Amino acid sequence: MFSFYTYEIRVGHDRGPVDDPLWSTAQGRYGEPLLLEGVQHPAPELVCSVIAEPDGAIRIRAPYALPYLHLRRVQPRPPNTEIWVVLYARVVQADAVTKRNAQIDLRRLRVRRTTDVSLPVEGEGWWPGAEVTAALARAGLPVEAGLSALAVELLPEPNGGFLGPLGGDLGQVRILRTSPLAALERSCCPS
Repeated sequence: MFSFYTYEIRVGHDRGPVDDPLWSTAQGRYGEPLLLEGVQHPAPELVCSVIAEPDGAIRIRAPYALPYLHLRRVQPRPPNTEIWVVLYARVVQADAVTKRNAQIDLRRLRVRRTTDVSLPVEGEGWWPGAEVTAALARAGLPVEAGLSALAVELLPEPNGGFLGPLGGDLGQVRILRTSPLAALERSCCPS
């Protein structure tokens, strides 16, 4: 349901007789076909929306993948995948040559409730302003540090999930898609 395909590879040419101009190894006598199983095409880009609330809180939204079967959308509600968001602070590197992103928090998004079943299902997360300020303080960073976020959608695990899929369990989980880094635009810092 997440675009896993099997391809049969054949070689041929279009220089056959007039009554049968196309020829391929499928018409040959010997040899097994070359099969490629489990081919997965890249998933559509995951878009992470980062919104600064007036009270200093941060709201993040990202849509869950839309699986299709025979050209029909078959997304379960709630989705089988999980979306996690990493919150980063932009800091100046020690040699002052460039800036780096330092992780200050990590959260799993919750399914956003909607009554319109025709809309794609979104995940939504929220950091109160006080939690953002505390996370920056724990990292020894100023409250006005630039912030950005990255969303990661994980495939369901056959034996259940992991407690830290983007931390200690990274490498054990299957990642479906990742968003580009999305900067938080805020006009001023929380008070």
